[in-house]
Amino acid sequence: MGEFSGYWFLPALFYAMVTEMVVGCMLQRLHGYQHWYFDVSFHIFVYGLMSFAYYKTCMADIPYYLNFIKNYPFFVFGVWFSRYPRLKEAVLSSRTLFSTSVVLFFVSLCLQQATKLPVKLTGFFGIVVFVNLFAAYGDRIRNELSVIGRYSLQIYVFHWFLIPSLLPLGAWFLKQEAPLSGIPNENIVLMMLLALLIALPIVCVCMIMGKIVKHSYWLNVLLFGGK
Repeated sequence: MGEFSGYWFLPALFYAMVTEMVVGCMLQRLHGYQHWYFDVSFHIFVYGLMSFAYYKTCMADIPYYLNFIKNYPFFVFGVWFSRYPRLKEAVLSSRTLFSTSVVLFFVSLCLQQATKLPVKLTGFFGIVVFVNLFAAYGDRIRNELSVIGRYSLQIYVFHWFLIPSLLPLGAWFLKQEAPLSGIPNENIVLMMLLALLIALPIVCVCMIMGKIVKHSYWLNVLLFGGK
């Protein structure tokens, strides 16, 4: 049984949910959630054990296990954010923390390019930035993205079948003369706009395919676990 790189997210999320359910039950029995530092210390201990298991035992052979341990800290951070109101208040009320997170996001992004870190620090700082943005513009963002959000699973499942056909387009851009030849490294804004123009049609096609599948009871159950 091997891995299929296009669909690592769902198995990694499943591992994280099962692990956190077990850890949560253990925390309730040991000390509850009265002291946040005990919660943090216990999670660090569990994460250390899981990392050790990957490098020193046969756990490395489990499909998507590496994706799971790389992203588990971000999953836990989300759990803490909903569990401890003071953490949420601190993240949303401190302009200094927001500004520092923006700066450290780009610093860690450069650091990530230069060194191979076991955990992408950009994720932690990016979470702080996006949480603040969603808190400030949540209603507007929610209204505009709610339709896409309802089809997020369908988009995730179907998009892989459409992306390979776009590889020649990327190769074409890389072969062009300046200024197109400088797009990958020198003009990130233009590159993001091009990516958006490519992504929007793919999202629309995935949503249409999702609606088609939803009209079939058995296909919906088989592909998405719907009823």
